[in-house]
Amino acid sequence: MEEILFKNIKGIVGVYEKKPTLLRTSEIFIDEQGSLHYEKIKKTGRVIDCKNGVVIQSFFNGGLDLNIYMKNSENIIDNIYFDNSYLLRGESKISKELLELAIRRNIIESLLGAVTGTIHIGLKCSHVIEHSSKFGFKTLCGPIIYGENIIDKNEINNYAYLKNIVLNVYLNKNLKLEHLKNFIENYDNKVTINYRLPNSHLEYLSMLKTTGNTPILSLAKMNLIKGKIIISNVNWITNTEIELMKEKDIFLENSPVMSSYLGIGSVLPIAEFMKDKLTDKIIIGTDYFFEGLFQNLVTNLFIFFILQRFFYSSRAIKWNDFINMLWNGWQLISSEKYCIKDGCEPDLVLIDNINWGDLNFERAIFNSNLFNIKGIYINKKSYLNSRDLDKLRKEKHSIEGELISKMDILLTKV
Repeated sequence: MEEILFKNIKGIVGVYEKKPTLLRTSEIFIDEQGSLHYEKIKKTGRVIDCKNGVVIQSFFNGGLDLNIYMKNSENIIDNIYFDNSYLLRGESKISKELLELAIRRNIIESLLGAVTGTIHIGLKCSHVIEHSSKFGFKTLCGPIIYGENIIDKNEINNYAYLKNIVLNVYLNKNLKLEHLKNFIENYDNKVTINYRLPNSHLEYLSMLKTTGNTPILSLAKMNLIKGKIIISNVNWITNTEIELMKEKDIFLENSPVMSSYLGIGSVLPIAEFMKDKLTDKIIIGTDYFFEGLFQNLVTNLFIFFILQRFFYSSRAIKWNDFINMLWNGWQLISSEKYCIKDGCEPDLVLIDNINWGDLNFERAIFNSNLFNIKGIYINKKSYLNSRDLDKLRKEKHSIEGELISKMDILLTKV
């Protein structure tokens, strides 16, 4: 194992003598044997000491910024960085540890929440594939396709060994569907395609004018809706397209904030899926969630309550259904979890200054269950068993009930 040094660390969270421990430290050094070294300072952060190594925890808006560590770290990497879209680029000295940390970060903060164990990479990614294959990683993301930027067929062979490929396709008037079809046919059935619809109604209308059809119906006409398909940015959509999505077993990714006031024919895509109890095919709010814009997530939550009120008088869709819809994308590709060493899992999640009005609590609960985390440390209090967590759930659900009551009052005045 290479030596690795993280400077400007904010802290380590772990379990010591069966108690949650927050160790304030400025830097972490891992020696060649994997032993952890640190010094104490007065700051807090979200670095997990999980006995077999160190995991930089990034559940809440990234936690620790890899850009900072790449500028202040030694013996790690040259010429590799994350841009605003979290696209991984670089050409040399990709260490196993950094690649794992990069993957772990992008599990949470990718452009799409459905790319577990995946790195978003640009069109020229042979060097990343070469390095990652040495480390045994089997899942990488294909190129983001925009306009006529279709990767050369000869380079497709570089992806042959991958277990899963996520192909991001932004639908717009410049995209040649014939080229896209030829490209996709080379991938066989292991590819998951994320079709991202036009962001604005002007783009939508422009594509409609150019192709003579709506984006989704254009894809169907070209037989490009098959296999594992996610359709995101579903803001402008017709009833016909919604029914086609249901029929083709497609995942719907959308933000209720947008779909609540956009849509053709007053169609609410998520609500239509909910009415048919297709919640396992809904991915809610990932665009906002993984950018850490919590205020939009809170609004998503309120919109969800409104949808539930209008379409489910019996309130058949429960809180956990909503949380699951937030995270359906998580398990779509793979349930594998990556850490510095096999079997290394975080013991604890730190949440500081929690606001009961947002979703930090439920995110903590969900992530603790997902990663088998043994406890949660909230506002200087520890919750180390299921009884404590259930108690917190009840407190949260009580607040949830108050919110629903307030929504009921508001809706009666509409």
